Amino acid sequence: MEPETFNIAEPIAGEKLACESCGAEFTCNAGQETCWCFDIKVAPEDLDEMRENYKQCLCRKCLEKTKS
Repeated sequence: MEPETFNIAEPIAGEKLACESCGAEFTCNAGQETCWCFDIKVAPEDLDEMRENYKQCLCRKCLEKTKS
């Protein structure tokens, strides 16, 4: 099975967010070609666990720790 992309909440492009995992601040680029959440593949079982633990996006560093 192909890993899914990470997409938990309905982020707003340009919105300032704090990573729920580490607290790092970043700007959401959802809907733009530069968003890392569309490039990093996460295994379905990891994605389910992340959805249980987080309501918003994670920074690139934390999201890369979970990639397949």
